[in-house]
Amino acid sequence: MVPMKRKRLPGTPDQRLGALIGVWTLAVWLPRIWIIPVGDVWEMARIVVSMALGLGSAWVLLRATRYLTPVLLGFALWSVVVWGRTLWNYWTLNNPTDLRLVHTILAGGFFYLAWRAIRSLTRNRRPATPG
Repeated sequence: MVPMKRKRLPGTPDQRLGALIGVWTLAVWLPRIWIIPVGDVWEMARIVVSMALGLGSAWVLLRATRYLTPVLLGFALWSVVVWGRTLWNYWTLNNPTDLRLVHTILAGGFFYLAWRAIRSLTRNRRPATPG
């Protein structure tokens, strides 16, 4: 019997990470826009910055631009701070267990993506092409 070749996803590891960050960012933050109380400027700012950094990270990973390092660092730091704070609030305040679990899963996804973003920067890589 001939061993089957393992199928690989198209693109480079950085491009796959960029696609994953972009999809996860849209899936998490887009639905949140519709449930913001009217006039909550800080919540809207948090969502806009989160989406900008997430989609910006996806863009620089897909395009391998020279802005890779600052954008990925911004995404990773912002994600860890925002979701660390969110977890703290949901687990220390009186919230239902289902909300705690959902936000823990969302935070875990962003922590994983932040770790992968930093890891992609620390790998031995060629300088990115200007773009």
